[in-house]
Amino acid sequence: MKRLFVVLAMLITVSASAQWVQMSNGISAMVGGFTSIGTDIYTGTYWVVDNNANVLSGFGVYRSTNNGLNWTQTAFTLRVNSIHAKGSRLFACTYSEGTYYSDNFGANWTSMNMNVYSFASNNTYLFASTGSGLLVSTNDGLNWSTINSAYGSMLVKDNYICVYNNSASIKVSSNNGTNWTNANGISNSVYCMATNGTEIYAGTYGGGVLESTDNGYNFTQTTAFNGNMLQCLLANGSNVIAGDNSTGVFVSSNKGTTWTQRNQGLTGSNSVGRLYFLNGYVFAALPSVVWRRDLQNLVSVNNISELVPSSYSLSQNYPNPFNPMTNVRFSIVKAGDVKVVVYDIQGKEVQTLVNERLNAGTYEVRFDGSSLNSGVYFYRLTTDNFTETKKMLLIK
Repeated sequence: MKRLFVVLAMLITVSASAQWVQMSNGISAMVGGFTSIGTDIYTGTYWVVDNNANVLSGFGVYRSTNNGLNWTQTAFTLRVNSIHAKGSRLFACTYSEGTYYSDNFGANWTSMNMNVYSFASNNTYLFASTGSGLLVSTNDGLNWSTINSAYGSMLVKDNYICVYNNSASIKVSSNNGTNWTNANGISNSVYCMATNGTEIYAGTYGGGVLESTDNGYNFTQTTAFNGNMLQCLLANGSNVIAGDNSTGVFVSSNKGTTWTQRNQGLTGSNSVGRLYFLNGYVFAALPSVVWRRDLQNLVSVNNISELVPSSYSLSQNYPNPFNPMTNVRFSIVKAGDVKVVVYDIQGKEVQTLVNERLNAGTYEVRFDGSSLNSGVYFYRLTTDNFTETKKMLLIK
């Protein structure tokens, strides 16, 4: 009986990791942002209403020490529209009641006697966007200097700063705010930005996702990802994750060349307001709900073509032999449950690459064998009407 419970628990865990799972135990308010200190994640909330549109309590700063499974409200109980951490100092921006910081994980808070729209930082500088302009501090917010009259949300990458404020413009500085230039290639309002360390991405209203490969000075369209208002972006390696105001989460595993909608498990509203990555998980804030999904699962499947193929097929992985990454492509004739699983030579399951319901089309999934030994492995495609197995060779 004990073994049965263990097996059931493992099945539940696998199923949960293959889709979005609600992680709002302790939170019942609209989320204004995420940040982290070490392995702990923090969120700020700003709006709670009942069915009669009455404003309720419950806003403030919340902390989770177990990857979002449970949230505990800190001593901060004002409405938070933006939250940021630099080192071990935690900052909370409110709508109209000032800005505060905590040096003991939210147990106590100190007023900064200023109103800040949002913070951003690099190793040396802390930047604050206020109604009177952009400020910089070299001592974690104790003293400030004005560096630009512009204000808005910020993306900081090394010494580069990009400032945007829901208009068709981005201002760029390459020297921590000393000099500024207007970015080229922006023709739609910019609502969010993200960077993976090489590229910078901008999410727009009606103009899709833009990409810059020169630290934000020039942007080009990634794909025809048009018609949506993108509220948040997340970049990790070659993966770009976009949150839309009405149609949920979209993922590109090739820097924006192609996109796949990834809403499996989400219920209720599909308006994604915030995205955050920590400890191998992607966190998404939808109205009054925090969701979580394993990053590897979220980005694993890329929709190559939505054209209905003439037959089911499982292609030979490429490259083969490989070290340590390889790609597996497969086609399915009609919508249904799909699994792609990798096994070792003894038939032991090594990794589940796909375990979800997919529409008809051609897909590609990437397999990382960096944690495995050299040798022969097998991968199997299983659908409601088709099963096929092929062999691949890992050489290190």
